[in-house]
Amino acid sequence: YTALFRGARMSYRLSRLLLALWVLLVPWRAGVEAFVPRPPLVISGRSSPHVFNAAKDENVKKTGVPHTEESKAKIGAANKGKTPWNKGKSHDPATIEKIRQKTREAMERRKQQKLEADAAEAGISVEELLERRAKEEEEKKRQKAEAKAKAAELRKKGKGGYSDEQRKKMSERMKARWADPEYRERALENLRKVRENSTMQQEIRAKISKTLKKRWAEDAEYRESRKNTTISEDARKRMAETLRRKWAEDTEFRRKMMDSFSRRNVTVSDKISEAIRAKWTDPEYREKTLSAMDRYYSSGDRNLLRSTSRQQTRRRTRKEREDEDFVEVPDVSEIFASLSPAERVKMMTSASRSGEVSLDVLGSSNAADDSRSNMP
Repeated sequence: YTALFRGARMSYRLSRLLLALWVLLVPWRAGVEAFVPRPPLVISGRSSPHVFNAAKDENVKKTGVPHTEESKAKIGAANKGKTPWNKGKSHDPATIEKIRQKTREAMERRKQQKLEADAAEAGISVEELLERRAKEEEEKKRQKAEAKAKAAELRKKGKGGYSDEQRKKMSERMKARWADPEYRERALENLRKVRENSTMQQEIRAKISKTLKKRWAEDAEYRESRKNTTISEDARKRMAETLRRKWAEDTEFRRKMMDSFSRRNVTVSDKISEAIRAKWTDPEYREKTLSAMDRYYSSGDRNLLRSTSRQQTRRRTRKEREDEDFVEVPDVSEIFASLSPAERVKMMTSASRSGEVSLDVLGSSNAADDSRSNMP
């Protein structure tokens, strides 16, 4: 038994030695490096790298003769004008199904190779990688649901998703910043540049205008709702107060307003007049406007209007105009004559309140009564 055991051990060692010699000598004798390990070829895609087996290697001996540019040109010239053998032909259903099946298998194989490569890069198994990705997907879904619920909760709070206290604090901060003359001037200058130089602003305005025109032409319900929309009395008071303050303080605003009156042509005036006449045919609008005018002219504002106009009839001296940066008001008698009665009342009221234009310039101090009596 001892001799048999020793013989078996010697045979095992001899077989291992012969195998090692064969591995080392056979590739050199065959002339091809058949046993050289080839690293995988990694091709980076848009999302993650795809791993393929390397089809070529620098150490592999190339066979065949490559075509030269001259031979390629000859082949192209010889094939020019020939009809390909498969032109107009299509695969039979069995071949199409086979191609579909092989393509599906290749895609699954590449997907598995990519998964294995990612797992090897992370140093974990494929099962652990799949489990980790499933947890990440669940976490993303949870975060998305929380964000959606938070947005719904914010919408319940009101404008912008802020509470009343938060909006009050933000308003106080912004008012404090705008109280700084340097910040105010810089912000206004930036806004002015954006409005004047931004092509995007013009494009957005054009898109909004086009959308509203289309909706006005096609949606009868929207058109009727907009026609019957009126501004509340509080909003009108705030707007009037703002305009009066701007007219009294901002000379550039006064100049722009008077320029807009002077540039108004007859066509615009006719359109405005026709629109106002059409609105006056509505009994509800007519009654509401007349009652509002009665309240206004029966109050003390009318007497204040006339007294203010008489006080402003005195011409100011050149020195006073220069000191107060007074803007000369152009002659608007022709413009006033082309306006409708309602527009005359509106123009006289705003001009007299501002203290810049006298009612005498517009005709007489009783023009408001004449305009009201001539209304339809």
